[in-house]
Amino acid sequence: MLSLAIIASIRPGTGTDYQEYSNIWYAISASLNTSQLDLHYAGIEFGYKYFIYFLSAVGDIDTFFVLNAVITIGLVYIGLYRLRDILKFNLLLAVFIFFCCFYIPYVFNAMRQGIAMGMFVFALKDFFNKKTFRVLTISVLASMLHSTGSLIFISYLIFIAELRLTLFCYITIIISTILYLSNALVKLVNIIAPGKFEHFMVSWGGVDIVSLLLRLIIIFCLLFFRYSSLQKSKALDNLLIIYITGFCLYLIFYDAAMLAARFNMFFRVLEIVIYPCLLVFLRKREKILFFLFVISVCSAQLYIAASNPDNYWEGFF
Repeated sequence: MLSLAIIASIRPGTGTDYQEYSNIWYAISASLNTSQLDLHYAGIEFGYKYFIYFLSAVGDIDTFFVLNAVITIGLVYIGLYRLRDILKFNLLLAVFIFFCCFYIPYVFNAMRQGIAMGMFVFALKDFFNKKTFRVLTISVLASMLHSTGSLIFISYLIFIAELRLTLFCYITIIISTILYLSNALVKLVNIIAPGKFEHFMVSWGGVDIVSLLLRLIIIFCLLFFRYSSLQKSKALDNLLIIYITGFCLYLIFYDAAMLAARFNMFFRVLEIVIYPCLLVFLRKREKILFFLFVISVCSAQLYIAASNPDNYWEGFF
């Protein structure tokens, strides 16, 4: 994990969002006054603004990228390590999944959400120990850095509800269909942030049908192997329920790809725990098939991210 942090730190010009975050750094380090910021940067969460402003007093833009990478990767690794006391899974496989699916998109690019997702992984042990105040505190702190941080506490409430997986799947299919057809959540988003949903629709369009089908295939395979497992795990079921919730939000906000992706990817980080845990409970034949499935899915996602010319690594050498 240390080597991953180093590579992500020493990469001038690498990443789709590298220039964007460079602009954010120079704009906010110059002034915290919202009225003096470009409208595009004025809406950045205040915690991240203060993080940049105070960091600029002791470091430069290279320090900024180093800390973003170290914080995200450190939180993910510590969170996984803490979970090993509760869930017996292969830590190396979890790190491999993180590298393939989330390293380039959320350590090189969407760094604010990457930190929030790292805090989500860090908080998972507290989910199992039902430390409500601690989870709430982590969620509030994460929300100060990226708005998706609020999903940590919402996930915790879903987790402690201890719903039945099968019943939850049926209910969510019905509710998601109703919400999508009625646009209820879209209307709520427009009340909270007027014009935001339309901005996402115009700027990025809707979800690609191929992406949607791939997500459906992954969900189906996870449920198929879960019901094929020798041993049933309530802990794993609770994580799957949270994971499926993310997919439901992805469906509901189908018309705005960027918004849908933010919700979807936040919950998808649970794959680094769900995949290795499910592998433990499978029979030998199913274990081999599921392992091949995981490797195939992760390798494909790594290939897609790495194939983007913006993500070609440009170090100092």
